[in-house]
Amino acid sequence: MWYDKWGNYKDGILQPFIMSCHLPSLPSLPEIPDSVSIVGKKCQKITNNMKIMYRNSTKREDFAVCVKGLDFLLEDLSVRLVEWIELLDILGAKKIFSTN
Repeated sequence: MWYDKWGNYKDGILQPFIMSCHLPSLPSLPEIPDSVSIVGKKCQKITNNMKIMYRNSTKREDFAVCVKGLDFLLEDLSVRLVEWIELLDILGAKKIFSTN
């Protein structure tokens, strides 16, 4: 998902996407999946395959977050930005990098 108000939605350049999906536990599928594929339409031919990497370790590792340039020209989203930064802190992010 990527909202137009976030900017950077021009043809000819790479676009970022955030995907999130719930994997239901089904009695008919007792095993954990090894990989997932993303397609544009239901039952479309699969052209990609992404391996799922599970970590059984309880050790938390340091991580940083990279984000595109922050420019909210038409709407003041500063409060939401602060909430997001606070959430990253709660989740353990050590640094936040912003690009232009």
